[in-house]
Amino acid sequence: MHRFDRNFAFALLAALAVASIALTACGQRSTPLLRQGTVLPSTPLPGSNATPIPLITGTPLSNDIVGKGTIRFANHGENRIALESTLVGYFMVWGYGYSAELIDTKEAGNKAAFDQGLVDVVMEVDRVTDAEWYNSGISSGKIVDAGSLLGASSDKRIVVQPALRQSSPELVSFLGSVTLDDATIANYAASITTGRVGVSPTVATLTYLKSGTTWSTWAPQDIIAGVTDAISTGKTSLRNRGCIPIGNEGGATTMRCIQ
Repeated sequence: MHRFDRNFAFALLAALAVASIALTACGQRSTPLLRQGTVLPSTPLPGSNATPIPLITGTPLSNDIVGKGTIRFANHGENRIALESTLVGYFMVWGYGYSAELIDTKEAGNKAAFDQGLVDVVMEVDRVTDAEWYNSGISSGKIVDAGSLLGASSDKRIVVQPALRQSSPELVSFLGSVTLDDATIANYAASITTGRVGVSPTVATLTYLKSGTTWSTWAPQDIIAGVTDAISTGKTSLRNRGCIPIGNEGGATTMRCIQ
């Protein structure tokens, strides 16, 4: 019995000694131990002159857009309107530095969504069919006519919020300079399909942009250069993102951003 007690005591003392040594070693580390969720800055390979890219975590999701603001287009589900909105939106994102978003207006309707300030742009308003709403809005200053994709005399008008003309007059001017014939719009809109192997409005837009350069007259050359670069580098989004969302344990999401 006494021998067992002595052996147990020696074993306990040895375990305490090992634990003490481990704690001392940790206290002398020059760098802290990594914990879950820690993101280290990138480090160049040995011999490389590259400068590390600083990474920031914790940026809110609402700040993942790089640009001057988001332009909201009414989209009630018609392929033609989705194509037109995506096409001009692509220029606004990669040429003018904004972001663009197509807002589902099937339930509210384009006019109600516009009146409620839910959208900034409606691409095709028929000033004959919707004469009462259009004329009243123009007279009261609640609607700005930005022109038509089909030419100055067309009854299919682009209408925008007065606030957009005030804050971003260059975009309203751009909308008035975009010209497309009805057959071209119908052709590329018809190519849009849904499903797993469908053709999205973005794909249809890029197919059109890659088919020729008639659109190079729609905007100043620096804007066209930005759009051309976006096409050549495979940009497909209407959101100019500077951050990548990353998930953490427990479902929390932060952003990993290039500064």
